[in-house]
Amino acid sequence: MSLYFSKKKFQERAGMAIKRQLSKDHLDIVDGMEVVKEKNHYMIPFYTINGKNFYMYPISRNWCTESKQGNLFEQEGE
Repeated sequence: MSLYFSKKKFQERAGMAIKRQLSKDHLDIVDGMEVVKEKNHYMIPFYTINGKNFYMYPISRNWCTESKQGNLFEQEGE
C-alpha cells in the first residue's frame, strides 16, 4: 500500500507549531508526493525547492492518503 502526502489533510489535522514551520512553497511541492515508511516513521526523503534539497520528517500517517488523487476519492471520516 502506497501513501501520499495530502496538503488538505495536513492543513486540517496538523498542529499549529508544525504548520508554522512549513511554507506554502513546501506544501505545494510535497502535495501528492509518495511517503515512505522507514522503520517506525514516515517521511519524504527528497524534494527540491529553488535548487535547494529538502526532506520531510516525521510525517504523521493521518496527513496522508492512499490515493495519489486523494482529494477526489477521500471518504468522510478518513
